[in-house]
Amino acid sequence: MESTLNHLINKYKALESQLDLTCTDDLSALTAIAQSLLEQPFSLFDLREKESDPRFQNHLGLQLGLKLAISRRCVEAISVPMELTVVFAMYGETQRMQSAANHQHGEDFLRRKVAQLQWLFDGIDNIQWYIDIVDDGCPDGSGAMAREMINQMGLSRRIRVHYLEDGIKAQLPVCAGMQQARDSQKGGSIAYGMWLATRRNRSANHVVCYTDADLSTHLGQVGLLMQPICAGHCDIACGSRREPQSVVLKQGTRNERGKLFIYLWKQMLPQLHFLVDTQCGFKAFRASVLEPLLYDRIENRFAFDIELLLRAELIRENRINKAAIGWIDSDALSTTTDIGPYLNMLKAVVLMYHNYLPLEQHASAVAKVLASMDEQGWQSMLAELEPFLAKRSLTEVLNSVELTPERLQRAAAFSHKPAETVN
Repeated sequence: MESTLNHLINKYKALESQLDLTCTDDLSALTAIAQSLLEQPFSLFDLREKESDPRFQNHLGLQLGLKLAISRRCVEAISVPMELTVVFAMYGETQRMQSAANHQHGEDFLRRKVAQLQWLFDGIDNIQWYIDIVDDGCPDGSGAMAREMINQMGLSRRIRVHYLEDGIKAQLPVCAGMQQARDSQKGGSIAYGMWLATRRNRSANHVVCYTDADLSTHLGQVGLLMQPICAGHCDIACGSRREPQSVVLKQGTRNERGKLFIYLWKQMLPQLHFLVDTQCGFKAFRASVLEPLLYDRIENRFAFDIELLLRAELIRENRINKAAIGWIDSDALSTTTDIGPYLNMLKAVVLMYHNYLPLEQHASAVAKVLASMDEQGWQSMLAELEPFLAKRSLTEVLNSVELTPERLQRAAAFSHKPAETVN
């Protein structure tokens, strides 16, 4: 192992601190690292132990390659026949779907997602995989472009493209509450795609996973979600970027806002206290329990997964597990703004609180502040609280007693003058 590790460190030294999602060589290097590790006689337990090795922790490429190797071992441990369906939504993805040679931000993500799944399940005869893509009302024709590429690859039996508009026009129950595709901001399309997957196969041996269209989460990691479900440890597995063993390369500046978002939703939904990263676009569900969660939803936008998790936990406790994953930020062509979704998601959580949970004094006070807040108030609160958030870890923020509803209300009314530092 020592000689292999030293060889990998020297060979992939350029991947120590960054990865380019548009670079074929960088992405191919990750599976090459994983393959080198898998050629060693190490069990799943042995590989998991390596996550604490400082040499891996100091080398981004090795960390991510190790995640892929662990995922492959997880898949190899599944002995029963299984089916996997991966779902993702597309809106404005015609540029990122192209290769880097044709567009400066091209990720060629459809072909690469296919290659990632092919690598993971190569030689695994008891697992069949499929992809369901849902066009979220894209004005640029993302769905049509995807269909053309799928036909070129000869994978039309394995990869299917759907249009949310079709489900809405058919007045399907899963699309209730939407009059047109613009009523969805990813959530409605993901729910529709997962519903279609469960309609084809509702069995306990079918895992439905949703992810993002970009390459932020390497699909070779899906074994990290499948294995605990297949082993009977849970019905839902959530990828998380905020666990001690998570590997994250972040290019944006969303950390302080993310801390505040997590703090605020947790004040209203304590039933999900064991989760931190609800917004990671990498979750898997046992198909036999998923379908009922998709009906009668109140949220079709970016907070849809919080609602699914809350409903699942209220139906039966202790059915959700977390999995530490590797994640690379893909900011350049993101279809969401850096700050836009947070307030809207929090307002959706307010509705969930009132719709699903008994009223409680503190939670109601926080919900009241957020329900009346506009974008200017949100921006003001962020500006006023940023010094407080920047000086504290997420754990310290979550355990803070300073962020009372009254303090939040004052921060929302803060004018853009030099702020006093919050102690």
